[in-house]
Amino acid sequence: MTKTRRRDNNHTYVLAVATGYPIATLVNAYMSCGPRAVAYSPDGATLATGDWNGRIDLQDIATGRTNHKLTMPSGVDILSLAFSHGGTTISAGYLAENATTTGIRQWTISPPA
Repeated sequence: MTKTRRRDNNHTYVLAVATGYPIATLVNAYMSCGPRAVAYSPDGATLATGDWNGRIDLQDIATGRTNHKLTMPSGVDILSLAFSHGGTTISAGYLAENATTTGIRQWTISPPA
């Protein structure tokens, strides 16, 4: 079992719940304020991180490699992320910059090659 923790703005640490020690470090190079939302894929192999700038990375936990990059329009805050049961769809809850528009956007994703 794992959990995530952000120690600084550019890294997401995946921790083993039993020990609290990092088992993976994922770099979020583009995220100026660190991840705002995170979600694990159903198989536990992928971590999705979303930020205040409408960007979402899907990263392989074992390698730290970014397999997919998804974007929303400028000025959109990603508030929540969720994978479908089968792991082929990811949904993002968001708030637009004007703070009057909220919504959910979905993407169909393919497994990494």
